[in-house]
Amino acid sequence: MIFTFYSYKGGVGRTMALANIAEHLCMKGLDVLMIDWDVDSPGLGNYFPEILDESQKSRGLLDMLLSYKDLVSMSPPPETAEQLPFEPVTNFIIDVYTSPKPKTSGRLRLLSCGKRDGIHFSEYIEKVKFFDWAEFYELWLGERYFEWFRREIENLAQIILIDTRSGVTEISGICTYQLADVVIAFMSSNKQSIQGTQEFVSHLMSDDIQRLRPERSKLNVVVVPARVERSEIVQRYLFEQVVRDRFDKYVPQIWKGKGKSFWDLNIPYIPAYAFEELVAIREERER
Repeated sequence: MIFTFYSYKGGVGRTMALANIAEHLCMKGLDVLMIDWDVDSPGLGNYFPEILDESQKSRGLLDMLLSYKDLVSMSPPPETAEQLPFEPVTNFIIDVYTSPKPKTSGRLRLLSCGKRDGIHFSEYIEKVKFFDWAEFYELWLGERYFEWFRREIENLAQIILIDTRSGVTEISGICTYQLADVVIAFMSSNKQSIQGTQEFVSHLMSDDIQRLRPERSKLNVVVVPARVERSEIVQRYLFEQVVRDRFDKYVPQIWKGKGKSFWDLNIPYIPAYAFEELVAIREERER
């Protein structure tokens, strides 16, 4: 199952939440694949010091897409999508935990944004700057490629967690409309974040989006109130009312039957974790 972590505005703790959930699911014995699709500001590997250097030295997402373009340009035109020259996704994935963690059979892997260590950083910037996502769809059979990619990653892991770019972009469209089964939208209490999230969620739940996914189950959306200040009682109460008023209509029916809302998912802001980019559940477990 594919979960895309999205936020209309940056700085809401989206990547930190993904890292914590990935670690938690791995410790529960699941096979988890993380994908860092925030190509403009990659940072998912920072939460896993044991593979930080490797995540920057290894080929990743952008390298995979450019490899595909190189292979297509050197191959005769295919008759079917299955004949497109795909380099295996596994060539670009690294293990976070190469052997099971104590008392669990879980596995955690990462597909990083791309090679960007030392001398390769300037090359990475050029790749990001000049990669044309619209052109990739129009001239390089991008839709077929990402359908192939989706099937491949679904066969590789039980749970796929994608960290996508903030805002309304071609990247967020690929990661939500085409790849995701569930979009987890993170939202802080400022007006821009609330309004942008509301409009984006409304768009995701529209019939127009469902028509883009004719052979797949309905796209589900979960809204997570983030960076909730515990000390600001009045502001926290007002934020809760906004969440309930604007987003309760999107709460899954099974949650409503148990008296739950998206507000129950709210994440408090804890400066210590944010400052050091710590995986909170790991820190608590190791104390």
